[in-house]
Amino acid sequence: MIATPIILSTILLPDVKRQALRNKTILAVIREAQDIYKLPSQEIQKAAITHLVKHHFFQVLPKTFDSMVEKFNTEMLENEPFDAESYRKSRILYDAAKPLFDEIGEIEIPNTILKDEESRLYKSLIDFLYTTKDYLEYLDKKFVELDKPKFKSNLFAHIPESTLWNARNKNRPYIL
Repeated sequence: MIATPIILSTILLPDVKRQALRNKTILAVIREAQDIYKLPSQEIQKAAITHLVKHHFFQVLPKTFDSMVEKFNTEMLENEPFDAESYRKSRILYDAAKPLFDEIGEIEIPNTILKDEESRLYKSLIDFLYTTKDYLEYLDKKFVELDKPKFKSNLFAHIPESTLWNARNKNRPYIL
């Protein structure tokens, strides 16, 4: 014997009750639709903007920070020597970022964060900041290596890269 659950189908209901249920459903749908259309467009725009901002802050930014951390870590692990172009690019970024990151001290996640998405944003941001500080220290070491003389000669003098960098034409801004 098979047990079947008791389901009261709309087919078994009398026609009057079926019609009444259908009318109630239609009225509920119409009321919801009217409420949506009665909302001013400014409220809908505010809700859409709020949704986009939350999506950007809590989903796009953490992914961006994580991918940048991954790129910095892989570049530090590869430890490839600089050529002239990569030196220029990294030196421009280094000169722009170094003063900002020198002022950053200990970074902690605030205790007021309750949501997981907010804590994920803060964790990825803190990882990014610390990795960037490590990357700047890595660049410091690379620049010191470039400034070391590569040869000894009585007739020729080694010109360090930092001296050449400081003597560059600073009238034209570099575009990254």
